[in-house]
Amino acid sequence: MEKLKMQNNDTNTTETIDEVGSNRFKSKSAISNFKKRIITSVILLVFLVLYISLGVIYTLLHNLNYIEVSAYICIAITIIILIISQYEINNATKFNKWYLQIIIIIFSILIFLYPVNFNLYKNFSFYSFLNLGSWLSSWQLPVIIIFFFLFVIIYTFFYDRSNLKGALINLTTSLVITFGLKAFILISLSTIEFNGKVIGRYSFNTIVWIWLMIILSDSFAYLGGMRWGKTKLAPKISPKKTWEGAVIGFSVSFAFGLIYSLLFYFCNTDNKPLFELMTFVGNKSKALEITLYCLFSMAFPIIGLYGDLLFSWIKRTFNIKDFSNLLPGHGGLLDRLDSILFSLFVMFILILVGSNAN
Repeated sequence: MEKLKMQNNDTNTTETIDEVGSNRFKSKSAISNFKKRIITSVILLVFLVLYISLGVIYTLLHNLNYIEVSAYICIAITIIILIISQYEINNATKFNKWYLQIIIIIFSILIFLYPVNFNLYKNFSFYSFLNLGSWLSSWQLPVIIIFFFLFVIIYTFFYDRSNLKGALINLTTSLVITFGLKAFILISLSTIEFNGKVIGRYSFNTIVWIWLMIILSDSFAYLGGMRWGKTKLAPKISPKKTWEGAVIGFSVSFAFGLIYSLLFYFCNTDNKPLFELMTFVGNKSKALEITLYCLFSMAFPIIGLYGDLLFSWIKRTFNIKDFSNLLPGHGGLLDRLDSILFSLFVMFILILVGSNAN
């Protein structure tokens, strides 16, 4: 069928009616999607502030009656986040049968609840109040992880050998998600007595510090890439990311992270990021403590970017655009939490090493 044409007398350009309609549709679609993203972003921001505030309230107002409620709400929300995240990664890696979902999610919750090292939980109210230490032992956690690995591998070997890669990705990503969320809870809710008062063992500011570095790195990498980006960073994994954008995002994030940590180091010591670990280091060398803050401020923007690329690679591997459509305009929960979960996973390793050093 012959296409009708429209002539623009001012510019002497010719467009088909189909093209005009298509462009108008794309414009409306883009505007609608942008509005969805903004609305969802505002809701997520409010949720994030409230979520982090639970740990802030618990550590700063620890002596109030019924303050434990804030800790239990924080743990309950974290378990819900774990369930949704695990559900999304199960779907992505083709472990989406209902019974597989249930079994793998149960394994993840058990790994989340069981302590890795009881030294980390000595003042952790969730374990002391419920007397979980009497039946949860550190040695049991590796056993649960081994059973988890065996279940996934044996199931894949007997029922879906073609998905061995999916099984390995599911196992490793599940541990990243679970231990990342364990780190969030430990940092938010662990307390110690210091100078006659109860304060956060690692300080809630550690979460704020890392999360803001991740957000700034991601945001300015996007803006910098849009304006100056030319050289693709990882074209096969994330085509829109550029080296120029990554450098801009890193620079802004690093500057913020260093200034933020040093402000609390000099002005509000009790709430400085990574309080216990950095105080231990600072007692030996103040210069080393400041150097570590500088190194961490450099490291976490890079770690966050790697986490983003890792989860993007998973999506590319299984030919999916998003992990789900839970968040309008943003995709799934993992599409928003990929960088921070990987960063918190690295932080958990750091906390574990630090607790053994102490």
